[in-house]
Amino acid sequence: MLALAEEHDTPFSWYMQFRKTGQVPKRKSWARLDRKINAKEDGSGLMLLAVFKLADIDGHENIDDVIWFFKQAFENYLREKGKWLPIPDRKAIMSLSSTPSFARRMK
Repeated sequence: MLALAEEHDTPFSWYMQFRKTGQVPKRKSWARLDRKINAKEDGSGLMLLAVFKLADIDGHENIDDVIWFFKQAFENYLREKGKWLPIPDRKAIMSLSSTPSFARRMK
């Protein structure tokens, strides 16, 4: 749990870097992040981080980074590890928010 909390901002920083440069982190970076969360380095660390990212959307006005993380984690690392990660759409993510005003703003 501590590793999840410590690394939960990493996907956002990667997303912001991607917006600036158009570059997605290399496989080595995905593996390192996965390993920091779960030493097995079998994709389960990134899967846990994806769930954590969904749980952490309350109060966020922009969730593009969450969708980006799911897509990039799957395409650049998890698929190779045999892990399936469905990429949620905006509506599915918004339905998870317990903040009614958040859901109204995103419509």
